Amino acid sequence: MTVNRIKIKTGGGDKMVTIPFATDFDESLGREQLINLYERAEMQDNVNITQDFETTRYSPDTTHTDKHIFYDMQFNSGGATGNPVDYLPDYFLVGISHKDIIERKENFIKSFFKFDFYDTPNPQTQRLYFSIVNPINNGKSFVKGSQYDWNLQINNDPLNINYDNISYLQSELADLNSTSPTGPPYYYDKLESSMFEFSSVGKLAENYYINWLKNRDLVTYNVFYMSCKFFNAETGKTHKFINKIQPANTYNLNLPDYYYYQLILNPLNFTYIFNEFDLTIHSSNNGIGPQVGSSAGSAIKFYEYVNP
Repeated sequence: MTVNRIKIKTGGGDKMVTIPFATDFDESLGREQLINLYERAEMQDNVNITQDFETTRYSPDTTHTDKHIFYDMQFNSGGATGNPVDYLPDYFLVGISHKDIIERKENFIKSFFKFDFYDTPNPQTQRLYFSIVNPINNGKSFVKGSQYDWNLQINNDPLNINYDNISYLQSELADLNSTSPTGPPYYYDKLESSMFEFSSVGKLAENYYINWLKNRDLVTYNVFYMSCKFFNAETGKTHKFINKIQPANTYNLNLPDYYYYQLILNPLNFTYIFNEFDLTIHSSNNGIGPQVGSSAGSAIKFYEYVNP
């Protein structure tokens, strides 16, 4: 058999393996520190850094006896006239009839207000930090004998937006069977408006508390600026709101005077307050006005903005 007569001889010297580590780093940092920095960089690239997003519950610091807080959103009925009577807290002005409210139609229960909170009132540099959604089915009911009691009337005119022949017939039968019939007009027993009174218990607590980060290392802000929008499930449109009545025939409103309320969080006792904000009216105090929200008369008020 023919084979190659090849012999492989092993030397008795030390075996060496060359590992190509870079040697252009700064030795003054120390090799152990370099390894720690390398590990940290790799972990940041490949694993999400653990951050504490646990929240703390803040309650309103109001002068109300039971610490309630009040909101009042008004819809426009007559255009930009500057007249306060052109505003009502009634959803029929945006196409949601009283009958829809009473029967809990989807165009009512799926509509909502949205409050956005920014770090600054300057629209060119502001960042949105959080939002609060307020369903409209927990609003205050119109009360007979108040300035809005005519809104409670059940309309029997088929041409009226609030025509409700079933409720009218039920009220008429109840009236005829009573010991002292009163006759029309008839009124709804409960009809929600776009006015709200939030408390710490029950369904009215849904927007009473504001939850914000417990770890203040992530975001150190304690002051935010709140705007308001209404999402209309009847039309699919969004209605913008401003913080005061729109001046007559004025559409290019000054930013930020017409759009925000100031929110101040107190991280020491976990409370918050709302203040008026207008750089023109309250120029001597950096735009900060009096506190609002402690009563129905000093509610956090928003008015529907009218486009030209």
